[in-house]
Amino acid sequence: MIFIIGIKHDLHQTGPFGDKQPLADFEELLGKVTKEEKIQLIAEEFSQDAARFWNIEKTPTQTFAEKLGVDYIHVDPGIKERKTLGIKSREETASELGIDIFNLAPGDLDKINANSKSYDHLREEEWLRRLTPHAGRQVVFVCGFEHTQSFFNLLIAKGYKATVYKILS
Repeated sequence: MIFIIGIKHDLHQTGPFGDKQPLADFEELLGKVTKEEKIQLIAEEFSQDAARFWNIEKTPTQTFAEKLGVDYIHVDPGIKERKTLGIKSREETASELGIDIFNLAPGDLDKINANSKSYDHLREEEWLRRLTPHAGRQVVFVCGFEHTQSFFNLLIAKGYKATVYKILS
């Protein structure tokens, strides 16, 4: 069974001066589902390339999985893999729109996301491919809240047991 938790991606980037309450709420939720559903694997929409880009050694999800003693994997394709799969990065999309990814104006992120949406199904198919070897396990999948319904629909269409456990937006 795959339990989907949708989050705001800024949870990945909560630093020492960030708002700690959403992170605490997320950890409480992750601990609850892990215990109640006897979770064996926590998977996350994240990649090593994203970790390097955002200067993140470990995401809060990864750190918490380690604390719980539960296996953890990243499932989002990296830069080279995205090129192979025909998926443009958010940075490429921003550049095509004439937006400086490091100096976003109000509304820029919405424009980037709207233009990147056409590639989401390719990413979600790749997530599923990477989760398939773990199909017999109890899995929590953490992804951006905007993917929860479409990824759930993909899982069900492919014959997997899944539920949207919670959306934190």
